[in-house]
Amino acid sequence: MTVKPSLFVLLVSALLALPPAATHTVLAQRSDSGDRTVENLIATTLSEIGLPGRVRVVRVTMAPGAVRGDHKHDGRSALQVILQGTVTEYRGDQSFVRTEGDVFTIPEGVTHATENTGTTAAVYIEVNIFPE
Repeated sequence: MTVKPSLFVLLVSALLALPPAATHTVLAQRSDSGDRTVENLIATTLSEIGLPGRVRVVRVTMAPGAVRGDHKHDGRSALQVILQGTVTEYRGDQSFVRTEGDVFTIPEGVTHATENTGTTAAVYIEVNIFPE
């Protein structure tokens, strides 16, 4: 499912505007796995904006040709926005080419894979939503 970028901008803006509190953590951790880097940006509960659940936002950078193999998200759904480059997302026998500015969702439990099919680094933001 592709959604309008304004929804993503609204959600991330709301998260970044949260006042400092014990439930709001800006993370500085990085995880490198060769050709893929994951930077944890923010983790917070949504109770501060009147919603149930919690959110974790990461920035992922993939080198050209990098592949994140088949996996699924248990206990969370994700909203992704491509900031730079081109990735191809695979869901079973379907493939979706995602480019700069594309915003899309990955529902909980859906098996998928991601590959940087471009010639430059691909960068995307992933907002992981954990319902309570």
